[in-house]
Amino acid sequence: MRRISPSRLTGLALVIASSLILAFSSRPLHAQESSTPIADRFSYRGDMFIRGIYLARDLPLKSQSYNTTSRNREEQDFYSARLRLDLAFRASQYVDVLYGLEVGELTFGRDNASRAGPGSGGKGAGAANLETRELILKFRNYPESLSFSAGILNFDTPRGLVTGTSGAGAKFSAEMRALHSSVDAYYIRSEDNSTLDGDSNGFSDSNFRNVNMGLISWKFSGIPGMRSEFYGMYRQDDDPSLTAGDSGETSRVYWGGIFTQYKAGQFGLMLHGVGNWGNFWRPGATSTSIRKRYTINAGAGQYEVSWQFLDQLQVALVGAGASGRLGHEPNASSSEFRTDQFRTNSSAFQFTSIALDSSGGYTIFPGGKLTGIVAHGIEFRSTIFNVLQADFSAYLIQLYRSPVVDYNAYYTRYPALHRSDRRLGKEYDAKFAWRFLSDLTLEAKLAYFDADDGYRIINDVVYGDDMAEIQISATQKF
Repeated sequence: MRRISPSRLTGLALVIASSLILAFSSRPLHAQESSTPIADRFSYRGDMFIRGIYLARDLPLKSQSYNTTSRNREEQDFYSARLRLDLAFRASQYVDVLYGLEVGELTFGRDNASRAGPGSGGKGAGAANLETRELILKFRNYPESLSFSAGILNFDTPRGLVTGTSGAGAKFSAEMRALHSSVDAYYIRSEDNSTLDGDSNGFSDSNFRNVNMGLISWKFSGIPGMRSEFYGMYRQDDDPSLTAGDSGETSRVYWGGIFTQYKAGQFGLMLHGVGNWGNFWRPGATSTSIRKRYTINAGAGQYEVSWQFLDQLQVALVGAGASGRLGHEPNASSSEFRTDQFRTNSSAFQFTSIALDSSGGYTIFPGGKLTGIVAHGIEFRSTIFNVLQADFSAYLIQLYRSPVVDYNAYYTRYPALHRSDRRLGKEYDAKFAWRFLSDLTLEAKLAYFDADDGYRIINDVVYGDDMAEIQISATQKF
């Protein structure tokens, strides 16, 4: 008899349980009443986004070989467009069909698609033209408090820190108004094929064989001024075709997080903590002929403390960081095998506009990857005449652990410079958003990154100091 894996039993149990709950908690499903107007059975929304980006740098974006002795000067500009359309069809009081498609992001005016923008740490793989982002058959009771959905689903964790993507699977939702709570549970069998494996950890294999994901979250708002979310996620990524010498990775990884926001008068507080555990299997760090098991015991977190001055100005102290080490270990082995290397599952996290960014343009850490990074900053958010939003921010970005310079070609060649430095760099951002019409917003973003010695050590370079980015965009909602 063929054995059914526990992960597939989990998905099957979720489908059966959700169907039974809906069946016993709502009236029998009826055909669509002919008297219902067509306008009430169909709705849509979406947006058109177009932007132009100018980029300049004399700083390398990744580690260089020592024979690169000249400065890395670059100036480039490119333009892109994207259309998102979400459609909703109400087949009856109890059944909805939801469809979301995306055209783009279409990029023009750039020779090398790997250096900046989508495909280098931004959203998606940069090669798709028309892509289905959401396709859902949704069953619900009436009035809606329980629902079961199946198809291609969008799913995420708070601020996109652990995950923010789409995939094929099922979702069960329950809203308990009397308890000021709601619960969402996902089972995902296959993830978005356009997601990049920016950190080369095997999470975004080209074939996505034997990937199972589960996400459950409980949102609670029973305390005045406070909103909290508790969530857990797992990922099982097995590939039975791998042999001892194959470089591919298999893994079983778990996350648990607590996110809370509190507001009292002009004061605001946000705290977010995530634990990361599990195991992964790879060829050994010292021997590639044997697949070894490595453990994960890591964590990440965020905070924000804000104060509202009058109605026009808010000041916030913000921070984010994750355990781990960038670069090499003191024994010259790769830091990827460390126990405290924090991992994500298709992260969509964004903290700054260059360093910890997931929106395109220059991206130092693809997908907002936080591993081995600690960042702090101050943000000023102002509103002028209710139509212009002006934000200014400054950040200090450091390494969680001091970089190792013993195996760095430049720093060992010049012993006088043989020193470690945790300072990665400083970033300064500005953003202006003008609501030109009720549904049309014009936006300008400026970002500047000034590298410190920590960045040069990690990338083994001495030349280069900064990079800059200017982005002008328009968003029309409909």
